[in-house]
Amino acid sequence: MKIGARLGMWARIVTLGTIGAAFSSCESEIPQQEASKTMDAPAAGQIPRPQPPWPTGLSARFELPMPGRTEGVIVMDADGDGKVEVVATCRSGSGGDAALRSFGPDLKTQLTVRLPDWPLGPVALGNSSLIAVASRSSQEVLILDLKRARGQEIIQRRELDSAPRAMAAGPALFETAQNTGQTRATLAVATRAGELLLFPITTDQNAPLGTSLSVPLLEPHTTFLALDASMVVVGSMGAGSDGEDCLRRYMVNGPDSLVPGPPEPLTGIPRDWLLTPAAELLAGGDHDLWNHDGSTWKNLLQAGRAPLGLLGLGGERFACVSSDLSVRIFGVQGLEQSFYGGQDTWDLAGGDLDGDSLTDLVLANRGAERVSVLFSNASGSWRRPGSLPTGVAPLVLVAADFSDSGQPDLLTVDAGTDGLSFFRLHNGSYQSTAQPSPGPGVSEAIACDFDADGNLDLVVRARNEVRVLAGDGQGNLTDPKTMTITGMGPLLARAGDLLVAGSAGLNLVVPGKDPKTTHLDNPCTAIAALADGSVLIGQAGERSGILMLTSNLQVDGFLPLPGKPLDLVTVKLDENGPTQILALLQGVRDNSPGILARLAPDHNGAYKLVQELPVGLRPHALAAGDMNGDGFLEVVVSAQNSHHVNLFGWSAEQTLTRLPDLGAGRGPLDVTFIPSPGDAGSQSATLIIGCNFSNEILLIKN
Repeated sequence: MKIGARLGMWARIVTLGTIGAAFSSCESEIPQQEASKTMDAPAAGQIPRPQPPWPTGLSARFELPMPGRTEGVIVMDADGDGKVEVVATCRSGSGGDAALRSFGPDLKTQLTVRLPDWPLGPVALGNSSLIAVASRSSQEVLILDLKRARGQEIIQRRELDSAPRAMAAGPALFETAQNTGQTRATLAVATRAGELLLFPITTDQNAPLGTSLSVPLLEPHTTFLALDASMVVVGSMGAGSDGEDCLRRYMVNGPDSLVPGPPEPLTGIPRDWLLTPAAELLAGGDHDLWNHDGSTWKNLLQAGRAPLGLLGLGGERFACVSSDLSVRIFGVQGLEQSFYGGQDTWDLAGGDLDGDSLTDLVLANRGAERVSVLFSNASGSWRRPGSLPTGVAPLVLVAADFSDSGQPDLLTVDAGTDGLSFFRLHNGSYQSTAQPSPGPGVSEAIACDFDADGNLDLVVRARNEVRVLAGDGQGNLTDPKTMTITGMGPLLARAGDLLVAGSAGLNLVVPGKDPKTTHLDNPCTAIAALADGSVLIGQAGERSGILMLTSNLQVDGFLPLPGKPLDLVTVKLDENGPTQILALLQGVRDNSPGILARLAPDHNGAYKLVQELPVGLRPHALAAGDMNGDGFLEVVVSAQNSHHVNLFGWSAEQTLTRLPDLGAGRGPLDVTFIPSPGDAGSQSATLIIGCNFSNEILLIKN
């Protein structure tokens, strides 16, 4: 398979002139499991497809869609098939009602169960397929068995006198008179009325939730619950003897009673508790991770701003997730790793999803209406993108071999500083190199040998100007030389010339000659070339679509599309097959979900729209490359305000199919593919992403 010609040696990357606000999420994208719209088209010949190694092969954070704001997540064998699943709950949101949703090890949606609104996070009940969920709106506890037939997963409901605040499960603390010998776990629920309810989980398959024991809480403002073999641990907010934040232990005292211990004062709100073989830990406060020394709580480590949750990783290692969007891994020597966990990270869980006996991490991204999955490495770390820091607000990303090393250099044009961030590959890693400024107002950039001296140059577009930074073949660029072309628009380099869109139309630029202008009835929004030199012009205005031009820029037809084209790519699925056109289209508004459109030629060679697929909020750029080295292209679309890239593969019928999304820092704009650096003989490509809000280049490789 080949990527169709776009711009000589390296792909052209277009950029959008308008930039959204960081973490904007006024709309959610359409869930990935929604079927694409496939138009009538001649049946494509099936091609044999190996099973691609999704999702464990990539150094990526995978994102899974939820209908609303994710409240909590667990990892368990929910359907009894011997393999663990990801199970999460969410309140109602832009994608639908409150729900519990499960995902299999392949990260595909297995099941969605509608819930009453405002559920707490799910709780696994012992070594069974049972799950408890408590709803704050309906004031009830629900027991679900995901092994039951579809639509019959909720097997029991129990009304509460007031709304639940927190819920946890643990070992059977005691036997009640009604459940002697039948209790296999205990479910604890703290309510707004200041009541602690302890429910035995029995062996009754149809009504496992037994009769509750009620214990009055001395501090009603509960922030978390945890159960140990002989006690219930309760964290409270501002409700101790002097109104301080505190923790209190309720100890088992006989067959059916708990005795409260003394309050343990804290210097901040407690949010989660963890008992490891080496320590008793408590997360909370502004930046606090406390350790209990046997008599009192002492500050142990800085755990990020407002730590929210703890997860034991075996031995003396544990993870902490904080509201500063970070995940921190601690071990015997203290902090081992720290990395970005996704937008509005709220909760975390762990389990072996891919069967390698290593703990994979699962994160609840509340505001993003997502669940994130990071697969483990044998080294004890987790697969996530590499990162190169750029200047402020990188708008444009270019990958090209300016240094003639046989490997592409990476650069961004940074709007916040009007500078270049330039990275050259050295001994297998990218090193930053100083370069001259391209000047203010740059909106687009490409690499090409503009002056025909055998060295790649950088050509940038600003309002009413085109600037050329000549390259010397050693990775050094000169100060820009400027030519005047009014308007704004994308660039395309072909053999021996440069096409520049402007307010008067499409300008053909040849060094040493005056530009020659071809009039266009509507503005040019995207541009690409076919292998024969013919040109595809994305247009919006009175009509949206693709204007087809011959290699000498004569009109050769128009392909109408249901939206403004933002980017264009051409692909071939095999050497002898037809070239297909992929068009990224803007949605109803700038910040709406967009559309990925696929156009294929019919038996007469005329291109027809054959497939439409939903993509994320404020889509920006489009690229195609073989990410896993299986000989088949993957297609990626950056979604700036969804803060990830949408990933697509090809079915045996040669239609696009959506794969799990890839987390991509904050505000991803440009995307492109390069050969995997430092991997001699590798057939896979590395995905490069420029992130405008988090000021970085991400590298996702197999």
